Amino acid sequence: MPPEDWECCGSECGDACTFEIYRREKAEYEALKRQMQADAPSGP
Repeated sequence: MPPEDWECCGSECGDACTFEIYRREKAEYEALKRQMQADAPSGP
């Protein structure tokens, strides 16, 4: 679930921004999910 607007302090934190952390971790998760799907054996 993405962070709420109020969770950002608006201080231009760069890589430490809650939105940047979310985007980075979501991209890593999606890449891992795609890899797992590609590695999964196909049907019976």
